[in-house]
Amino acid sequence: MADSSPSFFRRHWEGWKDYWGERFAILDNYAKFVNRDKPIPKWSDSDVEEFIASDPVYGPTVCIS
Repeated sequence: MADSSPSFFRRHWEGWKDYWGERFAILDNYAKFVNRDKPIPKWSDSDVEEFIASDPVYGPTVCIS
């Protein structure tokens, strides 16, 4: 006789999956940035120099590194 209810392990796994899915739901917001169809273009040297000149807070930090 086959039991139609899910096994103990299946119910346990589904519970943990739901539990952690709720806690990491914030990561769904980042999917559009992480799973891109086309990658972000790399910065050229002139882009970096422009950023250093235009950003008073992080520009000097980039210049040092």
